[in-house]
Amino acid sequence: MEKTWGIVLGSVHLPGGKTVVRIFTETRGTVPFLVHNTHNRNAAVRSLLLMPLHVVEIDYEYRENRELQTLKEVQLMRQYVTIPYDPLKQTMALFLAEFLTHALRREGKNPALLHYVAEALRYLDEAEKDFTSMHVEMLRGIVDFLGYGTPQLQEMSLRELVAYYREVVPEFPALSSLAVLHDVLR
Repeated sequence: MEKTWGIVLGSVHLPGGKTVVRIFTETRGTVPFLVHNTHNRNAAVRSLLLMPLHVVEIDYEYRENRELQTLKEVQLMRQYVTIPYDPLKQTMALFLAEFLTHALRREGKNPALLHYVAEALRYLDEAEKDFTSMHVEMLRGIVDFLGYGTPQLQEMSLRELVAYYREVVPEFPALSSLAVLHDVLR
């Protein structure tokens, strides 16, 4: 049994009350977990705790030969106060969650990046003003942490940043939330 913390990247609900959730963890990087009965009232792990970008503390059973690990317990480390209720922050979080889901799909252990993302999300949640370009700054930082940074990153717009990242990582898909974010920021 291992204990660590991480950021929920996303989840997919399967038939039979099972859920596959990807968590970017401090000790192993991105790990896919299988969780049973997340919608059951008596479930050890509730689906509400597995929302994208939640910072969670987890207990899990790790087996090297398994593709999906078994998640035993989840506790929320930080409850967001403004992100769920502010449409602009919520849209930024949606975009960041989609970007992180694809960018960290195979990311190994990277505690510095995990701490950066967790602190940036905390800042976004606590910010009362001057946060409208937070997602752009966060994206620049993430691209830099992933090793694709260049001096030109500081001058790139959001669309240019995403296009640049898609250029250096060809398998990276188009982000559907980018258009929504662009419309909200108008």
